[in-house]
Amino acid sequence: MKNNKIFNAIGKIDDELIERAEEKAPHARSLSWLKRAVPAACLAAVTAIALSTTLNNSEPLPDRGNMTVNNDGDTVTPGDDMTVNDGGDTVTPGEPYGERIALAGLPVDNFSLADIQTEGEMLADRMACVQIIDFFGFPGYADMFVFARVSGTEQREDDVTLKQTSSLQILSTVWSKNGNMPGTLSVAQSLYGGCMGDEKTNMLREGGVYFLPLSYRENEGMWCVAGDLDVLFEVDDKGLVWSHSIYGSFKKYDGKDANNIAEYVKQLTSDENFSAANTVFGKIAGDWGALAEVTVLSVNSAKTDWGYDRHEYTLRAESVLSAASGDRFPAPEDGNSIKVISYSSGYLEIGGRYLVMIDPSESGYIEESRAARVNGDGTITAVAVPGEYYTNIFTEYNGCTIEQMREEARRAKAWREMYAQ
Repeated sequence: MKNNKIFNAIGKIDDELIERAEEKAPHARSLSWLKRAVPAACLAAVTAIALSTTLNNSEPLPDRGNMTVNNDGDTVTPGDDMTVNDGGDTVTPGEPYGERIALAGLPVDNFSLADIQTEGEMLADRMACVQIIDFFGFPGYADMFVFARVSGTEQREDDVTLKQTSSLQILSTVWSKNGNMPGTLSVAQSLYGGCMGDEKTNMLREGGVYFLPLSYRENEGMWCVAGDLDVLFEVDDKGLVWSHSIYGSFKKYDGKDANNIAEYVKQLTSDENFSAANTVFGKIAGDWGALAEVTVLSVNSAKTDWGYDRHEYTLRAESVLSAASGDRFPAPEDGNSIKVISYSSGYLEIGGRYLVMIDPSESGYIEESRAARVNGDGTITAVAVPGEYYTNIFTEYNGCTIEQMREEARRAKAWREMYAQ
C-alpha cells in the first residue's frame, strides 16, 4: 500500500502541511503530519517507521556548577580560554558555553543523511527539521544544545537492525531549557544507511565531536537527538562543522568554525521574546493556525467510515487573538461564524465561551488539549484533558486574561518571524 493510502486510512493527515514541507524541501520525499487524536495503535505503527536516536538516561540531570577543564586537565573558570584535545580525555562536566572554544574531532566525510536514507530505503513520511528554530517547536522540541565527545561505543544486533550505545562526554552546554548541565549521557541509536565498517551511517563515531540538540521524552523516560534524520552537526579535526544535511539553513555552516552555529543558538535563545516562544502554547501560536475567543453555537455529531466519532461545531469568533503567517489557513474574522471539526466530545458546552487554538488541518480542527473556558471575570481555565500523557497547552496560563494571552501569542510570533530562515 502506498504511503498516502496508509495515512488516509489512519486519518487526520494535513495535506496543506505536506505541500508546505515539500515547498521547503524540494528534494525530500513527502512529509506527513500525524494528529494526536489518531488511535494509539495506529500512531505506534507509524512512529515505528521513523527510526530515532534515543538516550537511555531517565535520571534527572544534575547541575554540576560552572567548572571546566583545559587541554592539560587543569580546572579553569568560565571565560578562560578552553581547548578540548582530541585524545578523548575525561573532562569535568557542567561548563556553560560562553566564549568561543577550540574543538577538535575526527576527520569528517561530508556525506548527506538524505543520501544514506535513500540508499537504504528507510526514509519515512514525517515532518522534517529544516531550520534551527524547528528545534524549538514542531517537530524538534529540543531541551538542550550541547557540544559532546563520543568516548566509547558498543554495538549489538536485534531482530530488526543494528543497535549502538555511545557514551557521551558533554564538553559544553550552549543552551538548556531547565538549566541542567549534565556530565555524561548514554546514547542508543538504530542504524540506517550502510551496514558496518567505513560505510556512511547515522552512527556517532568513537572519538567524534558533535553539536547535538537533545530532547527528553517524558512518557518514555528517554532522551533523543532531535531532528537526527535531517541534520547531524559533526566537528572535524580542524574544528570545522559539517551538517550532513540537504537543507540550506544547515549547510551554510558547513566548513566553518563550529562556534558559529553555537553562537547563533545562543543569540536566539537570549532574545527577549524567546521565553514566550519556547512554551508548548508559544510553539503552536508562533506559526500554526489561529488563536480565537469563540462562543459555541451548535454541534452536529456522526460516525466516520472508520467508526470514529466526528463532531462539527459551529462557533462565533468573538475575537481573533493571533493567526499564522501566510495563507495556508484562512483565519476567522471577528463576529463571523465558522465551522470546525473535533474527534472528542463533552469538553465544549453550547452557549459557552472558550479560547481555542484552531488547527489548519481539515479546514479547522480543535481538541480538548488546546481549549480553555473563558470565565465571567475574563480569565481562562484550561479544559481538563483525559489520560496521563497529554496536557493542555493553556494549563500554565490558568488565571490569565484574554489580553495577556494575546500578548503572549504576539511575542511568540515575533520571535519566530525574526529567526525564520
